[in-house]
Amino acid sequence: MLTKERKVYIMELLKRDGFVSIKQLMSILNISRSSVMRDLDELEKEGMIFRERGGASLISADSLLSRYNEPGVIEKEHTNENQKRKICKKAASYLNNGDCIYIDSGTTGIYIIDYIMDKEVDIVSPNTYILSRIPDDFKGKVYVLGGEFKKKSEICTGSLTVEMMKNFKFDYAFLTANGISFENGEVYSYHFGYAALKKEALKQSKCSMLLVDQSKFEKSGLCVWANPIQFQSILVDGTSTLKRKPKNVVVCQ
Repeated sequence: MLTKERKVYIMELLKRDGFVSIKQLMSILNISRSSVMRDLDELEKEGMIFRERGGASLISADSLLSRYNEPGVIEKEHTNENQKRKICKKAASYLNNGDCIYIDSGTTGIYIIDYIMDKEVDIVSPNTYILSRIPDDFKGKVYVLGGEFKKKSEICTGSLTVEMMKNFKFDYAFLTANGISFENGEVYSYHFGYAALKKEALKQSKCSMLLVDQSKFEKSGLCVWANPIQFQSILVDGTSTLKRKPKNVVVCQ
């Protein structure tokens, strides 16, 4: 059976059963494990399937769209708000007067502001949405990085934004992600432009922290921008879904 024919057959099995194991495919197709893995790799790259431990599952239309698109910030602000607040309260506890921090795009990091009102901390961010959360009596300075403005995400992005960021050095960079796989050693974004900003923020920071709630665990995205081991700390709301807790993971109470 040719590769193309095998891939069609695998898709037919997935449409019928929803999941297929590597051992099952080796037996049915009478091919080696490496051949099965190669076929599954190709189907995953084509966006047709989602690889799982021991096999693969079919990507539904909703699931496929979620890997390449993201709701707007207004839609996301109150999603998992309690978890985000736990994480941001812990993040803020590391800060001292005079620190310069980077707050990433998205809605997770914006809650940090609520916990640093008693500190003189300067904020740098491409995230224009945080401006609505800065009170008049905020003690620090706020620098908004310019560039191409994305209204839905309330963020500036592009090469100009990256160049502006190079003028700053951050004591702490608080970064967010659309997904993280500890097993694969990958941190994901759904947008290449946003990923470029995150990579630059990593370079410009003395200490980088990733802020993610458990809903992001073992979720993938369009592009990889970091490895979990690159962060001094990964602040999470819990680890119940992890088989093993990495050393740099901090559970926020």
